Amino acid sequence: DGDGDDDDDADADGDGEEIWRTSTTAWCQDDTCMDDPIVQRIERKIGLTTGIVDENYYENLQLLKYVPGQYYKEHHDEQGDCYQDRYEPDGPRILTFFLYLNDVEQGGETRFTDIFGDDTGAYIDVQPKRGRALLWPSMRNNNVLAYDVRTFHAALEVKKGMKYAANAWLHLRDYRNSECEEQDMDQLKKKLPFDLI
Repeated sequence: DGDGDDDDDADADGDGEEIWRTSTTAWCQDDTCMDDPIVQRIERKIGLTTGIVDENYYENLQLLKYVPGQYYKEHHDEQGDCYQDRYEPDGPRILTFFLYLNDVEQGGETRFTDIFGDDTGAYIDVQPKRGRALLWPSMRNNNVLAYDVRTFHAALEVKKGMKYAANAWLHLRDYRNSECEEQDMDQLKKKLPFDLI
């Protein structure tokens, strides 16, 4: 897996708090983006792959950009603001569909940090390759309200080149017509140093 070892030293912002994510994120949420034929084709492929064909169960597509030195430390996708209560009307994020949009010269792997879910440290690194898609569960098949601990993951540091990717989170129930989408946007607006139009 090459130079994919994580640095155990915590990065800190000016307040001494650990920085978990340094990538740039954009959301496909306006009609221009959501009606784009490429976005619609991606959502159709997500539906065909997962069997969940109703796009209302998907969060809006998230677009990611990593430049050299950027990363996202170990995390689990079912840890958002609104869905902390897995009994919300939309239910938990049950699946992640992750799509690599380009080849990365060096680094930028997706590491599943405990692939057996048994704390042995066994991991898998997936190389970012254009057109490669990953699908993983966030919740257990036998209990959709319990985390699947095998899918904690990290985006390793990009060493050379750029990394572009897109992901969609799929919920147990209708997300786009729930209050969670609005709550998520309110949380995002509070964190941004500029106004959203």
